[in-house]
Amino acid sequence: MRIVSNLIWLCALWLTTSAQASNLSVVASYGWIGDLIKQVGGDQVTVNLLAQPDFDPHFVPPKPSLAVKLRNADLLVINGGQLEMGWLPPVLRQSANRRINPASEGFLDLSSYIKLRNPRPHATRADGDVHPDGNPHFDLNPYNFLILSQVVADKLCQLDQAHCPAYQQRQQDFNQRWQARILIWESKLAHLRGKGVVQYHESFDDMAHWLGMKIVANVEPVPGVPPGAGHLESLLNTLSEASVVMVIQEHFRDKEATQWLARQKGIPWRVLPCDVGADERAKDLFSWYDLMTETLAQ
Repeated sequence: MRIVSNLIWLCALWLTTSAQASNLSVVASYGWIGDLIKQVGGDQVTVNLLAQPDFDPHFVPPKPSLAVKLRNADLLVINGGQLEMGWLPPVLRQSANRRINPASEGFLDLSSYIKLRNPRPHATRADGDVHPDGNPHFDLNPYNFLILSQVVADKLCQLDQAHCPAYQQRQQDFNQRWQARILIWESKLAHLRGKGVVQYHESFDDMAHWLGMKIVANVEPVPGVPPGAGHLESLLNTLSEASVVMVIQEHFRDKEATQWLARQKGIPWRVLPCDVGADERAKDLFSWYDLMTETLAQ
């Protein structure tokens, strides 16, 4: 009897291992991308992430372990908009995986399918650490996910035609659930429409556009340059007559400057998790947006 039980267990293990081995191996640069792939790909994909959620997405340490993750991948999905430009290229070269090189079938740049806000094609180093193609933080507008889910489904179908009906069905299910949740988020944040906010970095331009908020100022003097005491004093004077309801920043940045500014203005200070997994409550795309909504609505 024990021999039969062991044989059954071994057969089940073999079937599980075989199913996992046949899955598409997908690598995503950031957590929100990884979860979008899981939402659409389901059990037919295995997803690995490159950046940790507590990292600044512009500056991910290009460790050899990242190249190992890429070595046998069938598909690499990135944010794009030059967000990964400072760290991904050397890792990609080290992986020696031609299947996922740019312009190959196994490479997907999500920014290519979104109209990026505020492009600066003639920017120079004097303008700071800007992105000439436009603002790459398009993941902070939930409507973009209705486009990106279809982009992901199309790419998975291209690489794995046998499971295409499942990918398409999950994409449709995701969009239905996501659209319903957008209405809830917008209802909870309707009071912010037309209100002025100060952001640390140009991370929340797409979120402000979605919610109808006005970005009054950035705490950084130019993108990528931390503010000094003189700049903060000057910014405070500039904001003395402005109608601003809160100061917001990303979870991974130093908090002293924004805290000081909010305290001096006597307005709320909010730290938003800017990726899935950046907070233990942000377990997937839905709970991530739930948490950002709750934080802004406080």
